[in-house]
Amino acid sequence: MNLKRLIIVSLLCFLLVPCWGQMLTSVPSVPKEHPRVYILPSDIPNLKKKINAPEFSNIKNTIYGSSQSTLQAFRYLLDGKKSDGLGAILSALKSLTNMDAEADGRKVWNLVFQAACVYDWCYDLLTSDQKKQFQNQFARIHNEHAPYWPARNAEDALVGHTAAGWFWNQIIAGLAIYDEDPKIFNNAMKIFFENFQDSRNFYYKSHMHHQGHYGGGYYTPEIQIAWLIKKITGKDLFVSDMQYVPYQFIYSLRPDKQMIRRGDISDDSGVWTKIKGPLGLTGEYYDDPYLRWITDMEIFKEYNKDMTDFFIQFLFRPVDAPKKSIAELPLTKYFPEPVGSEMIARTGWDFLGKFSPTAIVHMRIGQYYWGAHQHKDFGTFQIYYRGNLTGDSGLYQESSTSKFNSSHWKNYYRSTIAHNGLIIYDPKEKYGGEGWTNVKVDGGVRWPLNNDLQPNYFDDLINPKNGYKYGAVLAHEFGPDQIKPEYSYLSGDITEGYNYSNGVNRNRAKKVTRSMVTFNTDDAKYPCVFVVYDRLISTDASFKKAFLLHSMHKPEISGNKSTILRKDGQNGKLVSYTLAPQNPNIKAIGGPGKDYWVVDQNFPGGEVTTKAAEELKWRIEVSPSKANTDDEFLHVMAVMDANTSAPDAEKIVSGDLIGAKFLDRIVTFSKSGQLLTSGSFDIEGDQLMRVLLCDVEPGLWSIKRNGKEVLTKEASIDGKALYFKALPGKYEMIHLSEDNIVMKSKP
Repeated sequence: MNLKRLIIVSLLCFLLVPCWGQMLTSVPSVPKEHPRVYILPSDIPNLKKKINAPEFSNIKNTIYGSSQSTLQAFRYLLDGKKSDGLGAILSALKSLTNMDAEADGRKVWNLVFQAACVYDWCYDLLTSDQKKQFQNQFARIHNEHAPYWPARNAEDALVGHTAAGWFWNQIIAGLAIYDEDPKIFNNAMKIFFENFQDSRNFYYKSHMHHQGHYGGGYYTPEIQIAWLIKKITGKDLFVSDMQYVPYQFIYSLRPDKQMIRRGDISDDSGVWTKIKGPLGLTGEYYDDPYLRWITDMEIFKEYNKDMTDFFIQFLFRPVDAPKKSIAELPLTKYFPEPVGSEMIARTGWDFLGKFSPTAIVHMRIGQYYWGAHQHKDFGTFQIYYRGNLTGDSGLYQESSTSKFNSSHWKNYYRSTIAHNGLIIYDPKEKYGGEGWTNVKVDGGVRWPLNNDLQPNYFDDLINPKNGYKYGAVLAHEFGPDQIKPEYSYLSGDITEGYNYSNGVNRNRAKKVTRSMVTFNTDDAKYPCVFVVYDRLISTDASFKKAFLLHSMHKPEISGNKSTILRKDGQNGKLVSYTLAPQNPNIKAIGGPGKDYWVVDQNFPGGEVTTKAAEELKWRIEVSPSKANTDDEFLHVMAVMDANTSAPDAEKIVSGDLIGAKFLDRIVTFSKSGQLLTSGSFDIEGDQLMRVLLCDVEPGLWSIKRNGKEVLTKEASIDGKALYFKALPGKYEMIHLSEDNIVMKSKP
């Protein structure tokens, strides 16, 4: 085995085959001694040594220079200085007493978390009265919100503020006060095993969170609890796939230090620093050198540095812990079902801003709709190159016109119309339910069958009668090199997202599929080419169909060629060729009064108040020129510098094959949607081409050139695709059945 292959195999083993631990499945016993919240008595001697290690000198200065109550309490653990412990107790009690229980949940959760640490770490200094004060304040704050105190239900066990913090803090606080009131911890842990554990293990398989950018806030208390229980039991609460949930943030990081958009997002800084907690806590829990490396990046140094750095970069981090640059990671990652069903393809790893040569394509199919901050972005894509060229549109900020539950949020921002998706518009479709009767129908994927009511429990989500399942992946693959792939392919079926099984509205579609391929060309002039092929079969020919492509500025349209150009200091350009349907109707929608347009009405987002806002006030709509039940869209998009002319793109049709030729690439799909068992096409000219044939039957294939077999190739079950280099000539591909397979050495 050569060195390169050994490195690849080792890396894939690290990424795909994590170490499995023993999982806890019942309420654990609690240690009788204090401390027990993240620190055990046996840890203290090592902590006293570790704090003097040179690599922790900055953290030591923070710990000894801070008046934050948790760090005061930690100093008391290390040094036994009563003034630190007493000061921590008084400070924590004052903060709890002054906290408005109706304040922003995240502020309350952080405070309860810190107070629980103080209670436990300074336990021997607490008076009986102070213990009661802590417990009374915990109860006062939590009794304003489900699941109340002690926990007695699991309302919003999947999404919502219960799932994000109110419930999890009862486990932390309950462990601290266990001697005085064991039912707080025991009740919460019982509810956890009944309603929380299975759902988390279910979606962790996707290596991402269903709440997109808000996922960091939801996920952080989950990894905090995992750490808490691991310390007192030595066992895991969740499957080891949890390790890779923060990888969604790594792969979404853009060269400008912002992130590919997912769901609701409001970030005042222009740099998404709030992911430091999930990255670092997970990195230390699983001893992940890549998560550890990115946690220490310069862009995160100023985020909540006292508390976050203490836990991540000192308390949980060993001395001389290994780190590895994310530049060693594969450029493409597939995020599987049930949450992800998506793929992010990059051409590089850097943070050079507008001077970066890196292009990023986010391809999404999606499976389940979880609600809350998730969008109806099933079957969509986003493209970044020297600026956000095309992606999610709309605003999410704390102004009256674009905040959570606002008209802009309900009618535009969360809907398919604000994303690069597909529209099948039925003018008779209506939304019902309290608060939703006046919500505009956009023609995109539907709301759940109970309108926007999010699932409370895991069983609600996966029950087909509730209509939370919208899509499924048909094929996924990237290669041939697994570190620097030449192609990244994702295909899926989102028909369920356009249909109603409860009879409230007519079904709009018999079939909706989207196939997406990102080509890493290794060409500085055209670093990335994206191809997307859509098949739509509607139940009524009169339903308007549209392909959506959003942009920051007004696009230029000339025939079947559409150009998106960044004009605000960025230097990226996207050129899109519409190769199908024939004679398409292509129009630009946007600008003043139509920037957030839905059918016949605008839903303005208000004045921009966030530095990082990317409104994307324009969109291209591509529609067939004639009404049909069966339609297809085929687009080839290339990214380049603003002053670079676009490459040509040519449509290919041969039997049941449809595809495109551009640069030195050919890609084809099945027009019928059925997996192909044979096919043929011609390559003219004198150029060596790289060919990707999608939608083929898995198994061994014979590939002939000018009547002579030149190679055999195997299509995988997951990918259902063939990739090979081809000289000019007439090509014929035949799937080899078990009866006629002739084993040959593969080239």
